[in-house]
Formats: sequence, C-alpha cells, structure tokens
Amino acid sequence: MIKESIEMDNKYLEESRNTKLQELEEKDKYSSYQEDLAFAKELNILRNDFYYQMLDSTYTALVDFSYQPLDILSGDAYSARRIDKNKTF
Repeated sequence: MIKESIEMDNKYLEESRNTKLQELEEKDKYSSYQEDLAFAKELNILRNDFYYQMLDSTYTALVDFSYQPLDILSGDAYSARRIDKNKTF
C-alpha cells in the first residue's frame, strides 16, 4: 500500500515536472521568436544611404556597415547619411 502510494506520488511529480519543462520550452521558443521579430524591426529602422553602393574617390570601395548589438532590444539606432557631395554623417 505504501509502495503504491509512493509510486503514484513519484509518477505525479514526474508528470508535473515534465509539464512545467514543456511550458518553459514553449515560452523560451516564443520569446526567441519575439526577439527575432524585434531585431528585424530594428534593422528595418536603421538608415544607411550607402548600403552596398560603390563609391569612387581615390579608390573604389563598397560600403556597408556591420550592426551587432550586445542585446536584442538595445534601443540604439544608427544611420549613415549623405549630407552633400563631400560630407557624410
């Protein structure tokens, strides 16, 4: 009788643990999905007037920027803007 009770308790605890683990995995998967969406939005906001353009000055160069934030929603925003023919910001 006690052995059966202990086995039932262990089974219940294992099922409960597995349910919690599955819930945590689903939350983590959803959180990763939301982070990917947020990062895509952040990249869409970035402004780069030189994106994959060939620039001719003393030499020809292909200009692009590498954006690698330390955190997904860093709040940082970057842009590379052409002010006029000789100035960039």
